Amino acid sequence: MSGVTARERTVELSVLGPLEVRAAGSALPLGPRKQQVVLAMLAVHAGRAVGMDELVDELWPEAPPASAVANVRGYAGSIRRMFEAAEGRGGRLVRRGSGYQFNAEPAELDLLAFSSHTADGRQSLRAGNLAAAATAFRSALRHWQGPMLAGLSVGPSLASRVAAVTEEQLAITEELAETLLALDDPVEVIRILHSHVHLHPLRERAYGLLMKALCRSGDIAGALSIYDDARSALRKQLGIDPGPELRQLHRAILEGEVAEDPLPVLTSHRLPVHKPAELPADLVDFVGRDAELKQVSALLGRPAGGTTVPTCAIVGPAGVGKTSLAVHVAHQLRASYSDGQLFVNLRGADSHPLDPVEVLARFLRALGVPGQAVPHDAQEREGLYRSILADRRVLVVLDNAAGEEQVRPLLPGTSTCAVLVTSRYRLAGLVGMASVELDVLSTDSSLALLSKTAGAARVRAEPAAAEKLTQLCGGLPLALRVVGVKLASSPHRTIAAYVARLAEERHRLDHLAHAGLAVRTSLDFSYQRLSAADRTLLRRISLLDAPDFAAWTAAAVADQTVPAAEEGLDRLIAAHLVQAAGTDAVGQVRYHLHDLIRVYARERAATEEPEADRLAAIRNVLHHWLGLVAAGEKALYGHSYRVRVGQEIGNAMLDRPTVEKVSQNPLAWIEAERAAFVSAVRQAAESGLLAECWRLSCVSEMLLSHRELHDETLIVHTIGLAAARRQGSRRGEAIMLMAFGTAQSERGAWPRARSLFEEAEALFAAENDMLGLAACQWLLARKDRQQGRLDAARDRYETMLAASRDVDLGAEALALLGLGQVQLTAGNIDAAVRDLESAMRVSRRCGGVLPPLLVLLWYGEAQLRVGRTDPAAAAFREVVSWCERAGDLSGEVMGLCALTRTMLAEGDIDEAGRLAARIQSRWGLLLEPLTKIVASSTTAAVRLAQGELRPAKQLAEEALDDSRRIGAVVHQAQAFDLMAEIHEAAGDHIAAAAARAEATALYPAVQPASAGALP
Repeated sequence: MSGVTARERTVELSVLGPLEVRAAGSALPLGPRKQQVVLAMLAVHAGRAVGMDELVDELWPEAPPASAVANVRGYAGSIRRMFEAAEGRGGRLVRRGSGYQFNAEPAELDLLAFSSHTADGRQSLRAGNLAAAATAFRSALRHWQGPMLAGLSVGPSLASRVAAVTEEQLAITEELAETLLALDDPVEVIRILHSHVHLHPLRERAYGLLMKALCRSGDIAGALSIYDDARSALRKQLGIDPGPELRQLHRAILEGEVAEDPLPVLTSHRLPVHKPAELPADLVDFVGRDAELKQVSALLGRPAGGTTVPTCAIVGPAGVGKTSLAVHVAHQLRASYSDGQLFVNLRGADSHPLDPVEVLARFLRALGVPGQAVPHDAQEREGLYRSILADRRVLVVLDNAAGEEQVRPLLPGTSTCAVLVTSRYRLAGLVGMASVELDVLSTDSSLALLSKTAGAARVRAEPAAAEKLTQLCGGLPLALRVVGVKLASSPHRTIAAYVARLAEERHRLDHLAHAGLAVRTSLDFSYQRLSAADRTLLRRISLLDAPDFAAWTAAAVADQTVPAAEEGLDRLIAAHLVQAAGTDAVGQVRYHLHDLIRVYARERAATEEPEADRLAAIRNVLHHWLGLVAAGEKALYGHSYRVRVGQEIGNAMLDRPTVEKVSQNPLAWIEAERAAFVSAVRQAAESGLLAECWRLSCVSEMLLSHRELHDETLIVHTIGLAAARRQGSRRGEAIMLMAFGTAQSERGAWPRARSLFEEAEALFAAENDMLGLAACQWLLARKDRQQGRLDAARDRYETMLAASRDVDLGAEALALLGLGQVQLTAGNIDAAVRDLESAMRVSRRCGGVLPPLLVLLWYGEAQLRVGRTDPAAAAFREVVSWCERAGDLSGEVMGLCALTRTMLAEGDIDEAGRLAARIQSRWGLLLEPLTKIVASSTTAAVRLAQGELRPAKQLAEEALDDSRRIGAVVHQAQAFDLMAEIHEAAGDHIAAAAARAEATALYPAVQPASAGALP
């Protein structure tokens, strides 16, 4: 080795595909998974120090062991020695503070090479050298060898980085296509983009470029067909039509204008294009603030050219007009931030300010991320948010911030965006954020505002009185605006009369001279002009903690009909005491109260209504919540145990149109109401209405789960469990332990879930709640079956059946289904079919749509096992169709997996491949671990049938790793069987025998099902 130079012995590190280190053409052993994760973290951050905390958080996101730091150091030492042995020199991995820095050149690390070629290509584009740009982009894409870090189970930081780099790779593919189109090479563009749109069917830019290339090559019919494909994919997966640019292109083709006029160029790298325009309407009566306007505009007037995000905070006391100024400036800056404007009221003055993690979810949805694809982890949400905004010009307005910690996660990462914050507090902890202090209005500006609201002629007629009124209002814009509106609505009353009235209320004048208290006096005038019914409505809706609410909620808390509440809300909107916040996904108008109006109205409620009446109003709205959520649960599951729990207390007279709206689309309704619902559960606990609290949490369980609202699920179950324990209800505690365990199970925490189920089981038995015990038996039996304990599962299902027969149809159907599942898992097909047919008969009597569908899914599985592929396929297609319409992603993927295996059984590999592509198009949206395992196994089986052994092996290994992690023994056995088939196809008979032995050892009592079988 003495004659080999250091350069000749330099290793090559790959992350754009499977993690790999090669020296002298041979791959080096990388050690255990955690060591590989450390190497990946260091590699993707090559050239900068990666702190010890970052590495520990990546390896152990939830609970690092006491030996975490020592373990990381051990992994780093092994990595350093590996490189030193391969290269004969040190310096590749060095200590930096408490962490490490990995040093590499583009020729040594494919990610650096990709980034370098990408930068060269974009530089060439800016210089107008299209040929050089195309060459650079091709060089960048040649470094991709499959999904980044394929086969490696990573933590939150790497997952975020992988998502960002993958998005960049997709964008570069499209930039290459656009460059080639400019070079008049449509044939190459068609070759590149046909597979690209097939694998990524939501990217409008790619569709547009492909349509343009087809037109250039003379295939007009092909271009129109591609548009139909785009429209179908967007409607099916996102429920939207193509954006205006793609529609314009389609229209140009239809009208034959392609040859004469240049076709539209699609420039967004992240499609479908979502340009949020969330700013509230600008105030027509905005006045003054010239200096502040100039200051804020100078700070944020156009995207910066450096690396720092332009940020500005408008700070000052309540009622001083911070939001008005921010909205006014933001409207003036819209042209500078052409990719959209995000707006949120962070409710910093409320007792429950918005959690920035929840705000990130909302912003991601506004930017085009489907709800199911929003990551659980806070860091992943931040990473995805900043990745989406990286090359876009977006203005982010954060109104009413509570402090630095609420704002910091919502800051973009690049200087193309800007942030405007309003707060009652100085945000000194945010380094680099400019601050604009807002004081009361000057006398001239106060008079100008009064003239715009009350009428200029009236102010000119009483100049002295008008000036006195502005002084009494202390220059506060909100107080001036309220008084002006009152004057405008009372043309018979003079300004002097208002001054005299204020003067008689000496204490109110004192309050009016102080910023926060001024609003109370002004609002009191508006309040006194309301009818008795409208005053009651205002007081009662102020009792709600929800950030917004629908009319049925107002009707419930005020004990009115919904039409009466809607009319009252309209009058309160006209009086500027309530605001309409738009229409939600199910067509309900949503309303909200300004923070200060809410405080004022609550004070009036405390003065005018006994505490018992206020508590009764809250109880009434909670009973309406119970009734409506139970109606949604019943529409899905029929007469389930959860519905029984929800209907046990209260006798609310529910509005029939609202019940029908809920029953027609319960999953969309609960998503539209999710923020209000979480607030209702929290308020029930805080109000001492503990029975309502835990019952409401229980009955919502499956509605939230099917919509994959996992954040909301954990919040309400945590609150509900605490409420049941505070009440001392052992049965309530058992119900909430069962619900909480289900939430843990859906996140893959199976040991924790089983512990919670067993605790609930003991409590149900002690309380002699046989139906609750039956519901718990179902959950435990399901875990037994999935973990290979078939005898235990069968015993539980039979116990459940005995307790529920002719008493609880839902539980009876589930018990029969469970017995059929056990028989099917054990390979007893005839017995399974008998049990499943019995389950189907009972499930159809339940009244809900889901029990028969769930049985149908397994009945199709039984038909598939005996080779009856036609009835199996029909069953699976019915399941997929309903789940697509309802937005049940996990159910849709399970149905698609079953249908894919049916096509493989029929030998239709082409159709199986098309279905596998549909599954993979939903890959990034999947959150439930077991669904991901089935999807991985199914697509692996398809790749095997297509002869693609390397991706098949990667997918099978992923399914095996995931099933080991959560303890899904049945799926471990299936994954080992699949690995054996892959090894056999590769000619490695020894490895195949070893894999089959692993499957047999895991599951000796059962005939393993086909890869990807149902959970």
